[in-house]
Amino acid sequence: MNESFCKSDDVGKKGEDIVDRYFYSKGYTVYSTDDLNKDESHPIDKIYINKTNGRLILLDIKTKIVRTKYPDTGFPLRNYHEYLKLQKKNKLCVILMFIDYIEGVCYGGKLNHLNLNRIVEHNGVQLQYPMVDGASTNDTIIYFPRCAMNVYFKLTPNEIADIKESSTELENYRKPEDGAVK
Repeated sequence: MNESFCKSDDVGKKGEDIVDRYFYSKGYTVYSTDDLNKDESHPIDKIYINKTNGRLILLDIKTKIVRTKYPDTGFPLRNYHEYLKLQKKNKLCVILMFIDYIEGVCYGGKLNHLNLNRIVEHNGVQLQYPMVDGASTNDTIIYFPRCAMNVYFKLTPNEIADIKESSTELENYRKPEDGAVK
């Protein structure tokens, strides 16, 4: 499998809690899709509504880091298709956020922006994004370049330590000693 989704649901929940605190501090009410349908698959993790202006945000949160040999991160292609379907049907934008304990930040962007075709030069090679990799539907991953993502906020030292302690990244993803990929 060509991904590094943290094997523990616990680390994903920790990432979601960090993002919840961020949006709550910005005046949003947080709605978790887990609260709505615990036993069903759902294309997004959270719905945030600004208490002042009514702005609605559909958000999926990934607690994972950039890959070791590529300046990107991604998620299952099947999720990508669910996001596109959700956007088209509801005329709302899906935002993806990645909690990266190595870089110590939360980054991401609107799917419509991440989805733009772009070439990224990395180690003398031109990489075409979005990049799709995988042998079957179950392990096909779509990748987006880190340079196309916005940094939303920095993680606290305690948040970094908490996620690092719970994280079990797979070997094709960057380790702390690899340094940050920009």
